[in-house]
Amino acid sequence: MSKLAVISDIHGDLEATQRAFEIIEKEGCEKTICLGDVLDEGADNESILNLLKQKNVICVRGNHEDIERVEKTPTIKSYMDGCLEELTIGGFHFTHVIKRVPELSIKNKYEAWNIFDEFPWKMTFIGHNHLPMLFVHDEHSVGECPQLEPVPGVSLRVVNGTRCIVSVGSLAYGRDYYGRKSFVIFDTSTSSIDFHFLPTGSASQDLLRDMV
Repeated sequence: MSKLAVISDIHGDLEATQRAFEIIEKEGCEKTICLGDVLDEGADNESILNLLKQKNVICVRGNHEDIERVEKTPTIKSYMDGCLEELTIGGFHFTHVIKRVPELSIKNKYEAWNIFDEFPWKMTFIGHNHLPMLFVHDEHSVGECPQLEPVPGVSLRVVNGTRCIVSVGSLAYGRDYYGRKSFVIFDTSTSSIDFHFLPTGSASQDLLRDMV
């Protein structure tokens, strides 16, 4: 495995999913993992699921897979039956939300800090919070950990086995200041993380693109 794409929180947005796969294929990713919340109200759920199946995407279950307002068609039932609760490959962990009591969505450096002491993984990829963010383990920090907000076009390289929590964002809508739609490509050969952002058409997104 060299390049791995990690997407999350599609929430029924077919157009964004198609745009993401255009980038994923252009980048030559060998595998794609989806961290859940694929489904939502609307007519595109089955088209999205067929696309994920066509692309051989491994899917982890999100909380939106269980919402009652989504009609459970045979295609949707088959998808839900095939979802993993979480996935660990080597030291890399993939989950919709950190499985602890109570569940933790990890929205900032304070919530992320104690996770590194509780779990052994080198790198954890999470969805759910719709925030593109990288949290880094620092054994010398207390109460908080370094938090990096990604910049479009700038690769983040993980060196010397540094442990990270990668919040990949959402393909449907972001909850950062700019409302950015995002996903991640992780290159295992170089240990680099690239956040890819989809155009939103908003003035704030256009401003951000002009600034970088």
